[in-house]
Amino acid sequence: MARLRHLHAEAGHLAATVPDFLAHPEVSRAMEQALMHIMVRCLAEGLAAGTSSRHPRQPVMRRFEEFLEDNLDRAIYLQEICAAIGVQERTLRSHCEDHLGMGPRKYLWLRRMHLARRRLTRTDPTAATVTVTAIALAHGFGELGRFAVQYRKLFGESPSATLRRASK
Repeated sequence: MARLRHLHAEAGHLAATVPDFLAHPEVSRAMEQALMHIMVRCLAEGLAAGTSSRHPRQPVMRRFEEFLEDNLDRAIYLQEICAAIGVQERTLRSHCEDHLGMGPRKYLWLRRMHLARRRLTRTDPTAATVTVTAIALAHGFGELGRFAVQYRKLFGESPSATLRRASK
């Protein structure tokens, strides 16, 4: 929650001091995605800690978030999740729409994009085995051109630019 408050305060500060900066579609989209990601984490951690009100959908969402946390560093897919937590895809979709405001596929896609970004920012780009291609494939993105376009839309820079920046 502290991260959400901090990011929200930073967004407000940027809007007040340099509104032209937020006028760029890439910047505003990246800020929106960062706020959404942190908000989803707050909701998930609230469910895991049992801090939210009792709701019949909580056990499913708790199992969903626990499964995601147990598989943090790999690409996972909807069928695998449904089998692991014991629900039908339609049930999980309904629960995710209610709790997250998006379907599980969109949530999983955002999760994979953020995992790929984290790996790109935390990797030594001088290592010969580290490439954007290897990282994209490791996170379940088979269409590399599409990955690069979607990455730029989401984060406001190309994956290779993120990787280059990691070396600084």
